[in-house]
Amino acid sequence: MPIKKAANLSMMEMDKKINTHTLLRGLLLCGMISWLGLAWSGCSRLGSQTTEKENMATAIYPITSSLILTQGRLRPGDESMEMIWSGAQIHFTAEADSIWLRATTSPERLGLGPRFDIFLTVVIDGQEFYSVLIPNGKSRHLIAAGLGDGPHEVTLFKRTEALTGSIVVKGIELSPRGQLTEPPSLPARSIQFIGNSITCGYGNLGDDQTCPFSPATEDGFQAYGAIAARELRVRYTAVCYSGRGVWRNYDGSKDGILYDLYQRYHPMDEEASYPFDEPSPDVVAINLGTNDFAKGIPPADDYKGAFRKLIALVKEHHPNAALFLLGSPMLEGERLTLQRTYLSELVEELQAEGMEQVYHFDLTTQGPLGYGCSWHPNLAQHELNGQELAAFIREKMGW
Repeated sequence: MPIKKAANLSMMEMDKKINTHTLLRGLLLCGMISWLGLAWSGCSRLGSQTTEKENMATAIYPITSSLILTQGRLRPGDESMEMIWSGAQIHFTAEADSIWLRATTSPERLGLGPRFDIFLTVVIDGQEFYSVLIPNGKSRHLIAAGLGDGPHEVTLFKRTEALTGSIVVKGIELSPRGQLTEPPSLPARSIQFIGNSITCGYGNLGDDQTCPFSPATEDGFQAYGAIAARELRVRYTAVCYSGRGVWRNYDGSKDGILYDLYQRYHPMDEEASYPFDEPSPDVVAINLGTNDFAKGIPPADDYKGAFRKLIALVKEHHPNAALFLLGSPMLEGERLTLQRTYLSELVEELQAEGMEQVYHFDLTTQGPLGYGCSWHPNLAQHELNGQELAAFIREKMGW
């Protein structure tokens, strides 16, 4: 389901839109007063006091309101919800011209300091989307302006991955006389992705392979998994982290592999903190191997054994979920051939052991469509992989 990309608006540009709408309303009011032969001193200072008054949003809904829905792994806090992983989402329906997010950021939790930015993708009425930077040190963020009174269905999608930091959301604030109505209906089916930087959308906004990592070039909303979910019209969640693997990580370490992270609310938690209390997904797609093969070819038994361990964990909590094991679009040569062979063998073994609905699908490898930052898939590659995966899942699941 394609959604039109709108121009990304800066805070200054959105403030300008609000002030323009306020000014027009004030001019109309003053014109009527003048026509009636009356006087009001406020008309002489319309550009200052009236604008300031109108800009004061009065309707604030706590994030715990029943009119606000969340999707994905959001950690509940003291009257807050923490958006940690790429693809964490908030949904609501607003009758308001402008909308603010009451939230703070927590980049320091990963020991990175304020050097990384955190971005949200804002989707309005399922028709268009744009990105908003959520800067460190602020607690009130303008996310939409000039909407008209609505109602408008709004989705907030965490575009950047957990390593850039998290967003602690307190509530939604609306322009004067605004209100939230019944939240939108979400699809009944859902798909969960477990992956590395590819699933997070690392570098997919980059012009070519020469650019380094930055949050500004990472867009999980336009990554293959989210694209496939929209094409299938299902709910999307993700547990992904750059540089991590199923057996070993990009740097060769074996701590913090996806088996570990999958059990955590936050990737830096040392304990298995996630309660797995959400509805089980219909499909779990796992795209891991790029980092395992990065520094050499792993032994078949080690790689497949680590996959078996992760699959057992997934099945423990989601016993009825269909499994799709995905071949990497970034590998090449012998590493590509052997990863595909390992996955194919593993699926055959699992099926022979009686596991149903477990499949292997190789994403088309990158190259002809160009590259994103640091040799990662670009937007065109993600679109190709998302569409082909959606078609394969639709065929196997009968959707």
